[in-house]
Amino acid sequence: MSFLEVEAVSVSYGKVRVLHDVTFQVEQGQIVTVIGANGAGKTTLINAVSGIVNHSGAIRFDGRALPKTAAKTAAAGIIQVPEGRRVFANLTVEENLILGGFGTPDKTQQKADIERMYELYPVLAERRRQAAGSLSGGEQQMLAISRGLMSHPKLLMLDEPSLGLAPLIVKDVFALIKQLNADGVTILLVEQNANKALQIADFAYVLENGRIVARGKGTELLEDPQVKEAYLGIKSDACGVS
Repeated sequence: MSFLEVEAVSVSYGKVRVLHDVTFQVEQGQIVTVIGANGAGKTTLINAVSGIVNHSGAIRFDGRALPKTAAKTAAAGIIQVPEGRRVFANLTVEENLILGGFGTPDKTQQKADIERMYELYPVLAERRRQAAGSLSGGEQQMLAISRGLMSHPKLLMLDEPSLGLAPLIVKDVFALIKQLNADGVTILLVEQNANKALQIADFAYVLENGRIVARGKGTELLEDPQVKEAYLGIKSDACGVS
């Protein structure tokens, strides 16, 4: 039995079907990525797991059926860091982190968690009294991930964490994802940056028009001719990659 099991999940917005019987798994301790073009249904997929959107089909987590509400999903240990960061712009960095740890009643533990976030991202410590909305895009992404980590998630779902960031910051974000996984956090990563995502993924799925069209180890999909052409911008021909 897998840590997270998504079985035949479909989502519709009105009469428009966005996901079509999607099935995939995440094993504990892995980084699993879902890649696909804009509009493929990636965000809808993790919103279904989070309980943000209604769906048909079954989702099981840690051996149990997952509740279809966002609050209960979070309580079960699944935390989503949404696309676009969505920090509380008018609150300070530290206030954002405190809100992330609202489920930790032990204030001593919460304080220790905040200090751990500052160790992960020293720049956040420097800006702890600064309004979150005044941070750069990269710093806001650091804060959004840190806020998610404050609740000690069993599964951390990251929605387009590299979106809109400068290349050097993107490199730092993916390095952090690898470090979090090495520290024991299971990660479901939804990304348009297929090259970076596949490089760090234990396993990966390709989502097109709401359907899983390919799956395999990240390194295997990096060498798949169709994936190369469609998502990595590398043309191939009958004789191989050109």
